[in-house]
Amino acid sequence: MNIYIERDQGPSKLDERLEVFRDPETEHIILTPEEARELLLEALLGYYRRLASEGVSPHNRPSSKIEALAQIVEMRLSGDKFDYTETVETISKRRAQQSQERREMEEKLHIITPAPPPQAEI
Repeated sequence: MNIYIERDQGPSKLDERLEVFRDPETEHIILTPEEARELLLEALLGYYRRLASEGVSPHNRPSSKIEALAQIVEMRLSGDKFDYTETVETISKRRAQQSQERREMEEKLHIITPAPPPQAEI
């Protein structure tokens, strides 16, 4: 499974770097916190530069891949390895669920909240 930061643009530099850590048996990317930290710093810098060059705030477009690296770095258990692929999938599913819940809430509020009465022009 490949996950791209740049949608419909093929593998990003981060995807290419992550391939080195792919487990041939499970096809999952397995990282230590130290490896994740190094990749995270490089990815954040590249991501920030790209969005800044496009004039977009990086805070408006979070990346599941970068968030997964940050979570692995926060584990701080040296030597242990963590399944990056599974972490990205979990984050993506959580975001999709939150987005769906947000849409449903907006629909409920739209149905429940009546439109304001028209104002008479003076």
